[in-house]
Amino acid sequence: MDEIVDQVRDIADVYLVPTGPHAWELSNNLPAMTQVYGGLGRVYPLGHAWASEPRRSPLRFAYGADERPRATNELIDDALRMATDAGLFDVVRKTERARLSGVVAGIIADRAMVKLEGGMGIVPDALAFPGLPLERLMRAGQRVTGL
Repeated sequence: MDEIVDQVRDIADVYLVPTGPHAWELSNNLPAMTQVYGGLGRVYPLGHAWASEPRRSPLRFAYGADERPRATNELIDDALRMATDAGLFDVVRKTERARLSGVVAGIIADRAMVKLEGGMGIVPDALAFPGLPLERLMRAGQRVTGL
């Protein structure tokens, strides 16, 4: 939960609903196939289309502790993709645009780690080029520049 909040807190509201009466009340009030309960996770995009098209809000789950990192990454990527699709990053770019250059240090968990002057940057798979795996766009040692 903490990693999800750290990665998406500026673009999404994150709620943890413990399994129990509150989770069942929420599920009973959501459209069919859009519920979330019992340790499952889901990102709901802006708008209401997800209510009639549940595939817009895929359910993410881990069957055991070893699958938590995958489910966490899927939820983070869902939030970033949905924010991108909604144009949320376009507003930020217009007011806070900065050109940065660096060298790709490596690709970890579908994210390129970029060594910048004075720090590190992250290029999430969902923001690089939709539908194309990050490994096909970047490699360790590659010099990159972006906004």
